[in-house]
Amino acid sequence: MLKVHGSLDWFRDATDDVVGVPLARTIPPNTQPLVVTPGVTKYRAVHKDPFRTVMTAADAVLRGASCYVCVGYGFNDEHVQPILVNRVMKSNIPLVVVTKQLTEPTRKAFLSNPPKKFIFLEEAEGGTTVYNPDHHRGVRLDDVSVWRLDNFMRLITGEKASC
Repeated sequence: MLKVHGSLDWFRDATDDVVGVPLARTIPPNTQPLVVTPGVTKYRAVHKDPFRTVMTAADAVLRGASCYVCVGYGFNDEHVQPILVNRVMKSNIPLVVVTKQLTEPTRKAFLSNPPKKFIFLEEAEGGTTVYNPDHHRGVRLDDVSVWRLDNFMRLITGEKASC
């Protein structure tokens, strides 16, 4: 997993090294958290290491992918998604989006001029709204909830829900 904005278990120590402390309950002594948070310094921070190195690796993965599955991603990070959006729109790379609510950037990037191979699953009251090339305005499926990842995986695998 490439975490382009850092992680809650990444820290910078007193010697400026990056260290990972999985499942840390507190900030380790003599370290500072290494997570890019929203705000005015976000874009400046992602151009420094380790974020720049991780972003370069993420770009390579995106360029080589044969499809994309985005869970809960809102397409609000213009420094992250250009490769993905370009390949979906110009190279017909399939895109699956599972989200609680489609953001305006997602709608603008994909639904105003829909790609050829996509399916978006958005939570709706009492069900799910599905968007695909034949229904780019969305079709509602009542009593089908796939926003929860376990429900989405059951849908994909065909597994029946257990009681």
